Amino acid sequence: MMGFGETAFGIDVGDGTLKVVKLTRRGGRVKLTRTWRLPYYLSPGNIADAAIEALEEIRPHIDSAARIVVAAPNQSASVHTYTVPTLESERSEDLARYEVLRDVDVPVEDLLIRHRIRKGTVEQQVHTFALQRTHVARWTSALHARGIPCDDVQVVGAALASFIEAERPWGKDRVLLAVGAIATELVLLTEGGIWTRHLPFGVADEEDLEHLALRLSGEIGAAVTKLLPNDRPFEPKDIVLTEEGALQSGLITALEAATGRDVTRISELTRVATGKMDWDRRSPAETLAMGKAFGLAMAGFGTGRFWAPMLDGNPQREAARRVPLATAAVFISALGIFAVTEQSRRHVAEINNTLPVQLSGNYQDLSNSWRQIIAERDTARTEANALLDIGKRRTETFAVRRALDIMSPMLSMRGGSQLHVEKVWLSTSRPGLPGTLTLTIHADPRFDEELGDKLQRAYRPAFQTVRVRGPDAAPLEGLSRFLVEITLP
Repeated sequence: MMGFGETAFGIDVGDGTLKVVKLTRRGGRVKLTRTWRLPYYLSPGNIADAAIEALEEIRPHIDSAARIVVAAPNQSASVHTYTVPTLESERSEDLARYEVLRDVDVPVEDLLIRHRIRKGTVEQQVHTFALQRTHVARWTSALHARGIPCDDVQVVGAALASFIEAERPWGKDRVLLAVGAIATELVLLTEGGIWTRHLPFGVADEEDLEHLALRLSGEIGAAVTKLLPNDRPFEPKDIVLTEEGALQSGLITALEAATGRDVTRISELTRVATGKMDWDRRSPAETLAMGKAFGLAMAGFGTGRFWAPMLDGNPQREAARRVPLATAAVFISALGIFAVTEQSRRHVAEINNTLPVQLSGNYQDLSNSWRQIIAERDTARTEANALLDIGKRRTETFAVRRALDIMSPMLSMRGGSQLHVEKVWLSTSRPGLPGTLTLTIHADPRFDEELGDKLQRAYRPAFQTVRVRGPDAAPLEGLSRFLVEITLP
């Protein structure tokens, strides 16, 4: 849709204030069109529920065709840069996965790992982005349940780094601090690397800004010691402050005193146009402090130095985006066909008027035959494409049909008790990543003691790697839930 422009929403939630940025892009020009800022950390009750309720307030303003990128859950999120020998891309990915698993205490099957490679002659830097799969699934399910669309999730520290490096490129040592109301993102940048750390405190947790600055200074020192390689010094040019902390002038002064470094904040946009826009009753300073949301929106366009898609995309939303473009293309094509047809008719009439009667009749027969041949060719092409599509679907869904076929005898022997497959989820394989197949089974609690073993015995001969979880409480009261997780080759 480049010719018609694109729209992206960056939704930052997790530090006590919902911040949303809407960007549009036409060609190479990116424009800020609207922002939202809704504090929710003071809401009574559960913070997660308050965040979802804040999201529901802006849901009516989200364009259905826009690309929407939401901040990923912070639990077990990891952004790290490793230096590995220059190898083939697959071996580099394996080395990066090994390093991530060594640093993150989470089983490999419950990790979403992406990477970006900065190639060198002898060594190369590999930026890794890791999220815990169960946390992402729980978060995206909560969004879907409330009717909030989502195309991808991003680690907010990496999104912030992409925005700052685009607006104020430096490329050398730098510290980024996104100090929110109840949480902070700490990002360390070097010429070839990025490291992030989530801190569970913000400006609302410390009334004394000098004490908060000392805590942040200590966390910066600890992160440099723990995360960065010790073969070179880390000398940051400055500390870039964003989010609610950037609105506290006292914090800037206190940070400079505590760290001995210059503290700067984004005072204007240099790469993003503003023009006339709806500021939603906020000052420009508040909007310029939404660094993480800007970075998330940039990820919606697939841009940014540290961008890496974490999810596999949403085919239904992708198809919906193509509808306006397809409609416009059909309309333009129809106009072109109409013009060409009219021109052809005029030429045919002119030729018929100049040809002898017999020759004109022969020409008309040949023209009719040619149209019939073209119609038959188009019909055959349509049928061939349909057969190819069916063949492709059979290959992709073979594992699903096989898994359901194995489950069929158990369902037939359930007697009068409830036992059914509630959901089947298939994730196809990608280079370096196996495919996965998950069956969610709801059953009468009377099956609890034996169903898990039966599922293991049934699926082990057919699939190499099978994991059965359960029984857990099903969403429907009175039923148990079992999960059969299959790793596909």
